[in-house]
Amino acid sequence: MKTSSLYHKNCRECGQYFEARRLNQFYCQAKCKNRANNRKARESDWQNQYVKSITASLNQILWRNRILLQQYLDEEVALAELKEEGFQLNHITHFTSADTKKGNIFFCYDFGYYFINENYIKIIQS
Repeated sequence: MKTSSLYHKNCRECGQYFEARRLNQFYCQAKCKNRANNRKARESDWQNQYVKSITASLNQILWRNRILLQQYLDEEVALAELKEEGFQLNHITHFTSADTKKGNIFFCYDFGYYFINENYIKIIQS
């Protein structure tokens, strides 16, 4: 003969007191369990959309920088001129400091630049 033991709990969704059949039962009924799972999914979707939005915005800036660097490949360009066209100096994909004569080389994908002096940069392709 099987004996059933009941556990006294409060529903995590509606707060109602109920008798659970299992120790790991957290909701009083399927409706509450579904509501909780749907809420979690909505919150997760919102967070994922927010992260995707930020990533898309940054990628757009980086891609614009890359296009500008490509236009001036192998040239020495004034920073002021690039900034006028929308270049954002503080957005890069990576950098390297392998060549000590040039200093750090900053990249937007496959196009990079290094500083000649405070006002001019030389644009290269990796």
